[in-house]
Amino acid sequence: MPHIDSWGDLVHFISGSWFAFKSALEGLTGHHDSVLHLIAGAILQVVFAALLRVSPGSLRPWLLVFALEAINELNDMFQSSAGQEGTLSDMLSDAAMTMIVPTLAVVASRLVRGHKRGRFADRLSERAEETEE
Repeated sequence: MPHIDSWGDLVHFISGSWFAFKSALEGLTGHHDSVLHLIAGAILQVVFAALLRVSPGSLRPWLLVFALEAINELNDMFQSSAGQEGTLSDMLSDAAMTMIVPTLAVVASRLVRGHKRGRFADRLSERAEETEE
């Protein structure tokens, strides 16, 4: 382990280690970076939902996944030296791949809840009409 004298050294060490870990993971799994982003987004959404004790369709885990992805992409930008990982288009593509599953979970949850609410409201109005008769 390298000698760490300051917070800057610690941040640099963690940042470099994370970048190396991601590169090794891509090499070990044989999966493209985009596939790993897709899987990571789904896993993180479920893990954060469990830790927060909320539905995976809740916005709070989505926000945490988004924050981590933003930090990850900033790290890629600073760690990459004119490589593909540092380009804006690649960063946006990675962010989109990471956020697809969490976003679908939130949207689907809202649609299902809205649909259930709609049916509940329909039942209430039917009952109200029955009692008026």
